Amino acid sequence: MAIHYDALMRESKVRQNGPAIRDIRQHEGLSVAELASRVSRTIPLSEPHLRNIEMN
Repeated sequence: MAIHYDALMRESKVRQNGPAIRDIRQHEGLSVAELASRVSRTIPLSEPHLRNIEMN
């Protein structure tokens, strides 16, 4: 299952999908830092911001 980072990170959907993002990230074996780094290649996203999103 590939993660489509650009689709997952669209701000309009991000907050409501925080738990799903966390579940997919964990399923893929990625740390928060690694996912934030990969996503930040296309949009600005810090590790603390991603942690906040996943908590919602």
